[in-house]
Amino acid sequence: MSRAFVKEESDAPPPPPLERPVSNAPNRVTPRGLRLIEEEVARIETALADGPDDGQAALLRRDLRYWTTRRASAQPVPPDPAPEAAGFGTRLTIKRGGAVSEIESSARTRPIPRRAGSPGPHRSPARSTGPSRARRSSSPPEAGRNRSN
Repeated sequence: MSRAFVKEESDAPPPPPLERPVSNAPNRVTPRGLRLIEEEVARIETALADGPDDGQAALLRRDLRYWTTRRASAQPVPPDPAPEAAGFGTRLTIKRGGAVSEIESSARTRPIPRRAGSPGPHRSPARSTGPSRARRSSSPPEAGRNRSN
Protein backbone atom coordinates (compact mmCIF):
# COMPACT_ATOMS: atom_id res chain seq x y z
CA MET A 1 0.00 0.00 0.00
CA SER A 2 1.24 3.46 -0.81
CA ARG A 3 2.30 5.68 2.10
CA ALA A 4 -0.03 8.36 0.72
CA PHE A 5 -3.03 6.53 2.14
CA VAL A 6 -1.62 5.73 5.60
CA LYS A 7 -2.39 8.12 8.42
CA GLU A 8 0.70 9.17 10.32
CA GLU A 9 0.63 8.83 14.10
CA SER A 10 1.75 12.43 14.43
CA ASP A 11 -1.39 13.53 12.53
CA ALA A 12 -3.69 11.93 15.09
CA PRO A 13 -5.16 14.17 17.78
CA PRO A 14 -3.88 13.48 21.28
CA PRO A 15 -6.03 11.11 23.32
CA PRO A 16 -8.38 12.78 25.82
CA PRO A 17 -7.07 12.92 29.38
CA LEU A 18 -8.10 10.08 31.65
CA GLU A 19 -10.92 10.93 34.04
CA ARG A 20 -9.99 11.45 37.68
CA PRO A 21 -11.53 8.62 39.71
CA VAL A 22 -14.25 9.63 42.17
CA SER A 23 -14.57 7.50 45.28
CA ASN A 24 -17.89 5.87 46.14
CA ALA A 25 -17.18 6.43 49.84
CA PRO A 26 -19.05 9.21 51.65
CA ASN A 27 -17.50 12.59 50.87
CA ARG A 28 -17.39 14.11 54.35
CA VAL A 29 -15.77 17.54 54.42
CA THR A 30 -15.09 20.16 57.04
CA PRO A 31 -16.36 23.69 56.41
CA ARG A 32 -12.79 24.59 55.40
CA GLY A 33 -12.65 21.60 53.01
CA LEU A 34 -15.90 22.67 51.35
CA ARG A 35 -14.52 26.20 50.98
CA LEU A 36 -11.35 24.81 49.34
CA ILE A 37 -13.45 22.78 46.87
CA GLU A 38 -15.46 25.93 45.99
CA GLU A 39 -12.21 27.88 45.48
CA GLU A 40 -10.81 25.16 43.19
CA VAL A 41 -13.98 25.13 41.06
CA ALA A 42 -13.81 28.95 40.76
CA ARG A 43 -10.09 28.81 39.87
CA ILE A 44 -10.70 26.26 37.10
CA GLU A 45 -13.69 28.19 35.71
CA THR A 46 -11.54 31.34 35.57
CA ALA A 47 -8.72 29.46 33.84
CA LEU A 48 -11.18 28.09 31.25
CA ALA A 49 -12.58 31.60 30.63
CA ASP A 50 -9.04 32.81 29.85
CA GLY A 51 -9.07 30.66 26.68
CA PRO A 52 -6.32 28.07 27.18
CA ASP A 53 -4.99 25.94 24.33
CA ASP A 54 -6.90 22.74 23.45
CA GLY A 55 -4.70 20.41 25.51
CA GLN A 56 -4.84 22.57 28.62
CA ALA A 57 -8.59 23.15 28.17
CA ALA A 58 -9.20 19.38 28.08
CA LEU A 59 -7.33 18.96 31.37
CA LEU A 60 -9.20 21.86 32.95
CA ARG A 61 -12.59 20.50 31.82
CA ARG A 62 -11.68 17.10 33.25
CA ASP A 63 -10.67 18.66 36.58
CA LEU A 64 -13.84 20.79 36.61
CA ARG A 65 -15.97 17.63 36.18
CA TYR A 66 -14.12 16.03 39.10
CA TRP A 67 -14.43 19.00 41.47
CA THR A 68 -18.07 19.72 40.63
CA THR A 69 -18.84 16.05 41.36
CA ARG A 70 -16.98 16.31 44.68
CA ARG A 71 -18.85 19.52 45.52
CA ALA A 72 -22.21 17.92 44.66
CA SER A 73 -21.48 14.88 46.85
CA ALA A 74 -19.96 16.85 49.75
CA GLN A 75 -21.42 16.12 53.19
CA PRO A 76 -20.36 19.02 55.43
CA VAL A 77 -19.52 17.90 58.97
CA PRO A 78 -19.39 20.69 61.55
CA PRO A 79 -16.43 20.51 63.95
CA ASP A 80 -17.05 19.25 67.48
CA PRO A 81 -16.58 22.28 69.76
CA ALA A 82 -15.33 20.13 72.67
CA PRO A 83 -13.90 16.85 71.33
CA GLU A 84 -13.11 14.05 73.76
CA ALA A 85 -10.90 12.24 71.25
CA ALA A 86 -9.37 12.76 67.84
CA GLY A 87 -12.08 12.65 65.20
CA PHE A 88 -12.97 13.95 61.76
CA GLY A 89 -11.96 17.59 61.44
CA THR A 90 -10.19 17.72 64.79
CA ARG A 91 -6.93 19.64 64.94
CA LEU A 92 -4.36 18.18 67.33
CA THR A 93 -1.27 19.79 68.81
CA ILE A 94 1.47 17.30 69.67
CA LYS A 95 4.45 18.32 71.78
CA ARG A 96 7.53 16.06 71.77
CA GLY A 97 10.84 17.03 73.26
CA GLY A 98 10.28 20.73 72.64
CA ALA A 99 9.02 20.25 69.08
CA VAL A 100 5.40 21.14 68.34
CA SER A 101 3.39 19.57 65.49
CA GLU A 102 -0.16 20.26 64.43
CA ILE A 103 -2.23 17.61 62.67
CA GLU A 104 -5.74 17.88 61.30
CA SER A 105 -7.56 14.58 61.59
CA SER A 106 -9.52 13.50 58.52
CA ALA A 107 -11.10 10.27 59.70
CA ARG A 108 -13.31 9.16 62.55
CA THR A 109 -11.26 7.46 65.20
CA ARG A 110 -11.95 5.55 68.35
CA PRO A 111 -11.34 7.31 71.66
CA ILE A 112 -7.80 7.08 72.95
CA PRO A 113 -7.78 6.04 76.63
CA ARG A 114 -6.13 8.40 79.09
CA ARG A 115 -3.78 7.25 81.80
CA ALA A 116 -4.79 8.47 85.27
CA GLY A 117 -3.13 11.84 85.89
CA SER A 118 -1.95 12.08 82.28
CA PRO A 119 -2.42 15.45 80.56
CA GLY A 120 -3.27 13.94 77.17
CA PRO A 121 -3.90 10.85 75.00
CA HIS A 122 -1.78 7.79 75.75
CA ARG A 123 -1.11 4.38 74.25
CA SER A 124 0.82 1.52 75.67
CA PRO A 125 4.51 1.70 74.62
CA ALA A 126 4.27 -1.88 73.36
CA ARG A 127 1.74 -0.75 70.73
CA SER A 128 3.29 2.61 69.88
CA THR A 129 4.58 3.11 66.35
CA GLY A 130 7.40 5.33 67.59
CA PRO A 131 8.04 9.05 67.70
CA SER A 132 8.81 9.42 63.98
CA ARG A 133 5.24 8.66 62.92
CA ALA A 134 2.72 11.45 63.54
CA ARG A 135 -0.44 9.41 63.90
CA ARG A 136 -3.24 9.64 66.40
CA SER A 137 -2.30 6.24 67.81
CA SER A 138 1.32 7.13 68.56
CA SER A 139 0.83 10.26 70.65
CA PRO A 140 3.05 10.12 73.74
CA PRO A 141 1.64 10.97 77.19
CA GLU A 142 2.92 14.54 76.91
CA ALA A 143 0.75 15.26 73.83
CA GLY A 144 -1.10 18.55 73.86
CA ARG A 145 -4.78 19.21 74.07
CA ASN A 146 -7.36 18.46 71.39
CA ARG A 147 -9.05 21.43 69.76
CA SER A 148 -11.38 21.64 66.81
CA ASN A 149 -11.28 23.93 63.77
